[in-house]
Amino acid sequence: MYQKNRKAYRIAILGILSAIIIVQNFVPLLGYIPIPPLNPTIIHITVIIAALTLGTKDGMIIGGVWGISRFIKAFIAPASPLDLLLFTN
Repeated sequence: MYQKNRKAYRIAILGILSAIIIVQNFVPLLGYIPIPPLNPTIIHITVIIAALTLGTKDGMIIGGVWGISRFIKAFIAPASPLDLLLFTN
């Protein structure tokens, strides 16, 4: 019973952190600091917290969610001219 509750807790925390990453990625001024040539990010702090509290495997999952959502955002709404150069074929 304890193992089942622990697995449910892990999945719930992964879902919450994934939702936070997605919101930070797509809501302006929440995850990225708009400085004209580039867009520095503070989303990595969420990934670091996930890796430290949940472990390496779950930190990699959250980092993967960040990478995929950033890749999608680069195609949908490029933040800088650099995005157009890097993410076009």
